[in-house]
Amino acid sequence: MPAIATAASSSFCRLLGGVLAAVCAWTALIAAATPPPEPARVLTNIKDIRALSPEQAMAGLPVTVRGIITRITPYELFIQDGPDAIFIWQQRQNPTLRMGDYVQVTGVTNSGHLFPVIKDPSFVLLDHRPLPTPQEVRYSNLASERWDCQWVEVAGVVRTVETKIEQSLSLRILFEGALLRVEVSGPAARESSRLLGARLRLRGVISGAKTPHRKLIEPVLWVAYTPETFLVETPGSADVFGVPMQAPDTGHEFGGDAFSGEMVRVSGIVTSQPTRRLVFVRD
Repeated sequence: MPAIATAASSSFCRLLGGVLAAVCAWTALIAAATPPPEPARVLTNIKDIRALSPEQAMAGLPVTVRGIITRITPYELFIQDGPDAIFIWQQRQNPTLRMGDYVQVTGVTNSGHLFPVIKDPSFVLLDHRPLPTPQEVRYSNLASERWDCQWVEVAGVVRTVETKIEQSLSLRILFEGALLRVEVSGPAARESSRLLGARLRLRGVISGAKTPHRKLIEPVLWVAYTPETFLVETPGSADVFGVPMQAPDTGHEFGGDAFSGEMVRVSGIVTSQPTRRLVFVRD
């Protein structure tokens, strides 16, 4: 009996070995017959990147694009190439780059908060060029998602001024009947005493806060404090209470289509304050 068991075991082992050898050969044959996957196509056009769906962008597709830097911070960078612009997420700032540099960017796509963006970038400095001609836009344009990242120009009257860290400024300007938030980077605080009521012409990148559902909450204009991008067309009054007194009952003269946003000074009794920014006065 032991001899019979040993012979049967040996036969089973030979059979099993043959089966395993056949499986390995078949697997090798299939692998040899299956062509290797094609490498992902490198995207070279900003417009094509922004047209990706969030799911496509999350795949980390390779990109190589070129453009002029219109805004740069330790973690953010925007480039413009003709009519198209895109946000580039830097995990570490490249200290050699500055606004106006024409660069080649290699990285991968990411879904972003509104449109696809580029992450894990590497840069090749190709040239230094004048900043692009800004697009003059209406407020309705800025409130549209498709203008996100664009290099634009606006003009308006300063309504509020807030000094922030590192001497930067946060402004609200009256632009086409709406209050546009403007964030000014650089030592702009030196201008704060003459900005309230001033008329500014600003060039910068439009962006803003977004919802988790990829909708724009509020447009924000990001401006660098340079002579080329921050222009004071009409200074405001250094002493806001030095503005000539205006009787409240003539306030209608500033209404309608003729309203220019100029600062006026009135006195009277507050009859109502329905919101933090809206006050009714009677004299």
